[in-house]
Amino acid sequence: MANRFARKTGNWNASDVWSDTAGGTAGAEFIPVAGDVAMANSFTVTINVNATCAEIRTDTTGGATAGGGFTLADGVTITANCYAGSTRCLSYAGDSPAVGYVVGDAYGGSGANSYGVYNSGTGTLAQTGSVFGSTAVASGHGAWNNGTGTLTISGNVAAGSNASFASYGANNNSTGTLTVGGNVTGGAGAGGGQAAGAYGVYNVSTGTITVQGNTTGGTGAGAQGTYNVSTGTITIQGNAIGGAGGVGAHNLAAGTINVWGLAIGNNWPNDSLVQGITGVHNTNNSGMFRIGGMKSGTGGWPATNLARFFIDDTNGVKLAYLYDDNNGNLIQLSNAVCDHPLESNVKYQVDYYQSSLQGTMHVPPTGSVAFGVPVGNTVGSAILDFGGIAQAVWANAARTITELGAGAIGATSFDNITAFPLTASDTLARTGTGVHTLKTLSEKIDEEARQISVY
Repeated sequence: MANRFARKTGNWNASDVWSDTAGGTAGAEFIPVAGDVAMANSFTVTINVNATCAEIRTDTTGGATAGGGFTLADGVTITANCYAGSTRCLSYAGDSPAVGYVVGDAYGGSGANSYGVYNSGTGTLAQTGSVFGSTAVASGHGAWNNGTGTLTISGNVAAGSNASFASYGANNNSTGTLTVGGNVTGGAGAGGGQAAGAYGVYNVSTGTITVQGNTTGGTGAGAQGTYNVSTGTITIQGNAIGGAGGVGAHNLAAGTINVWGLAIGNNWPNDSLVQGITGVHNTNNSGMFRIGGMKSGTGGWPATNLARFFIDDTNGVKLAYLYDDNNGNLIQLSNAVCDHPLESNVKYQVDYYQSSLQGTMHVPPTGSVAFGVPVGNTVGSAILDFGGIAQAVWANAARTITELGAGAIGATSFDNITAFPLTASDTLARTGTGVHTLKTLSEKIDEEARQISVY
């Protein structure tokens, strides 16, 4: 690995830009290649062609003069880790739909506004790698999206780990879009003074931030994992987890934060923690939180503060999880013992109890239940009329009706006799006098049931 030093402002592939020493003579043979460390050396180098090296830096490594920087041209890929010194390291200013590409990690520097990567145009700066805030100064943020463009970071984002400073991992400064493919973590800086916000990602205005992994608060007081300070929108596809000092996600004003996973409180008073911190915190009642579910810490600290929250079912509701004691068993509330009906008492094929049980009781349709008889939540509607009785009787294969005793009356004595499959030989015999029509007979079936035999 060799150090390469810019000797003038110019293009990356120019033969008169690079030297092998900070004050040496430039030559084409010193253009950085894979494994080299490229120092801006107080100059501005435009990366105008696809290039690969180990690192690009704006600090004093190898005896370089601090300052300068690297500018990425449209459609170009630089494969290198980006280390800011006293100035920002890599800048991109392309306008949409232009895209610039970085393959490597980015680190905040030691000077004011010394960002690892910086996007100021309306185009997209796409970084494949992770981002880290500075450990040496409060404003040495790892990545900064300054305008209306898009900054994408495929890896993780972490705020600075120095307890004396509060550099962000990544900042969305305006109306643009910031997307993080990995996890986000707050830093170590305590709130107040220089360390007023060691935020993992910071949404300053009306822009949009998406975190595809989890966001976790840092160890410093107020070191939030994600911080929505205005009316913008943050979507966290993973969990929002309370840290030792900062919440997983904080909504300060009238903005919106969506958490597809769980809001999780920290484990205070366990794990040597000194305070309880919620997974999410809503400061302004005009702001809105949507969460997929809640889980307390092992010591019982809650997942949310008492403010405005809603259920976000974008990725399925996770319900709630609590512990039965300090450091006790974790219980999913939907699995807790509760009173519910037996499957035999629930209507057939009706799912209930989180779709884990299904009813087996068959309830007949109302048309099959006698009129007025309760069935389900209503009453039956079936009526046993004359036609039904007659059909049941006269359609029978043995259609001769006789009665014990002497005397017979011809079939022609019956009303509506042609409505049934009777023949002239069918007779009704009875004791006594008088002729029964079918209507009269149907009304007296119960009364004379002991005297009539059907053959």
